[in-house]
Amino acid sequence: MPESTAYRMLVGLHERGVERILANGGTDFAPLIEAQALANARHIPTPRFITVPHEHTAVTAAHGAYLMDGRPQVVGVHHTVGTANTVSAVMTAARERIPLLLFAGRTPATESGHIGSRGVVVHWGTDTFDQGGMLREYTKWDHELRAGQCVEDILDRALDIAMTPPRGPVYLTLPREVLADDPAIPARRGRPRTGACASGPDNAALDELAGWLLQAERPVIITSVAGRDPTVPALLGDLAQRLAIPVVERYPRVVNLPVTHPFHAGYDPNALVADADFILVLECEVPWVPRQVQPSTDARIVHVGVDPLSPRIPVRSFPVDGAITGTAASVLRGLTDRLPAAGAPDSPAVARRRAEASTRRRARPAPASAASVADDDRIDPRWLSRCLHDVMDDNTILLHEYGLDLAALGLTRPGSFFTSGISGALGWTLAAAVGAKLAAPDRMFIAAMGDGSYVFGNPVACHFLAQAEHLPVLAVVINNAGYAAVRRAVDVVYPRGLAQAEQRLALADFDAQPSYEGVAVACGAWAEKVTSRRALPAQLAAGVQRVRRQHQQVLLNVICTSS
Repeated sequence: MPESTAYRMLVGLHERGVERILANGGTDFAPLIEAQALANARHIPTPRFITVPHEHTAVTAAHGAYLMDGRPQVVGVHHTVGTANTVSAVMTAARERIPLLLFAGRTPATESGHIGSRGVVVHWGTDTFDQGGMLREYTKWDHELRAGQCVEDILDRALDIAMTPPRGPVYLTLPREVLADDPAIPARRGRPRTGACASGPDNAALDELAGWLLQAERPVIITSVAGRDPTVPALLGDLAQRLAIPVVERYPRVVNLPVTHPFHAGYDPNALVADADFILVLECEVPWVPRQVQPSTDARIVHVGVDPLSPRIPVRSFPVDGAITGTAASVLRGLTDRLPAAGAPDSPAVARRRAEASTRRRARPAPASAASVADDDRIDPRWLSRCLHDVMDDNTILLHEYGLDLAALGLTRPGSFFTSGISGALGWTLAAAVGAKLAAPDRMFIAAMGDGSYVFGNPVACHFLAQAEHLPVLAVVINNAGYAAVRRAVDVVYPRGLAQAEQRLALADFDAQPSYEGVAVACGAWAEKVTSRRALPAQLAAGVQRVRRQHQQVLLNVICTSS
């Protein structure tokens, strides 16, 4: 039996280190399905196809898997309509620099005369002039495989581009006729793809940065995602400790610095930004919100990262006195090498900053407790966050999408926490947790999300995947019966507006809700509603134990106040 382009593609992906393809198939996939059958008959290894019943879920699960294994992920979807269902998840993957090869079928170009020619009515309805245009703003590269091209060369290029910093998604379309054809060019043997190395920081720029940092009286470091590299929290902590520099985690999507570090300065940068004479923006797209605070015109501001000016964000007007391209780890090591020897006497400014840090630590609020609200058994986000902290051990990873109190979570371990990013696309958490479990089956995963995020995330598809692949996670729905982000937006834009007096806020409150427990139970989960502040710790602990001991997915619908 001849080896088709589809056969060469599957074998080539496996040779390049791809073990699985998260896919939602369609009429385009017939050559791939036949090719896998041929490979099975020949006992030739290919990636395992995993059926995911929604394309958004497939991309998001791949996102979660990458967070665990650091390898490029592959997702396959139907042509136009399947691609359309991925868009919001690809937006998030692009902003979070997830190296994803998304491939999609392409409507057959021929109406007859070829084994792959059009065969169903939808092949006319789903044809497009520019299928890749749907995603081009959020992909690093896109291409349509053409007759006569070497599919292995195209795979190499796609994976190398996806893996080169700043990493991100790439998109490949595959016409059915081309997949079914016999290749004209011999196969190229493959090897796992790692992409090009990130560029290193310029030595002269590091010298200048170190000089400015040592001269500063009131420096501050602001970061969001420097801790994507698990070596960074220790490096950042060492720099902060040696020079007594407060570090603010601005909208953190990972653990950048343990909250217990003496120079962890919380999550709100405003007071420190207003007072600073030097600001180091370390892997952070939005270090502050300009309508809330502006730095002094005399403050020096340096942006650092593999893509320090975020050119894919059209409008981003933060002041820049210097921008250094390089990984956070390489820049922090370069700075440390340029500092005075450890143990050198503190300057007066450094001594003052140490005292200020001590004052900030003493001012931190005490941990929440079950009795902290007298005669009120309602659950608030701070108490829920504290209870989650208490059930997380060293093997637990928390994925989160809005609603928790980061200070109460008490995050200390690098790699123990991930959030969805700044794309604004809801529905990330549950699918990402299931995908993470796929890549790290021995870890315990908790997915905490708002009720709106749960609905947006195609929960049936997520629970289906978890059940089919035996990937138990603990899902915690933070149920405040609405969209808190909409409420906050009204508060910001119209703090004294007429809407403030409305009993029910238009487009923000849910007047009716389904039984989220019923949704989960229908897909094989154990689920219950949680309404009592005092009962919450035991119910969370029971959910964790059920996941661990009975290997069953669990959903807790936690009825929560909005603040």
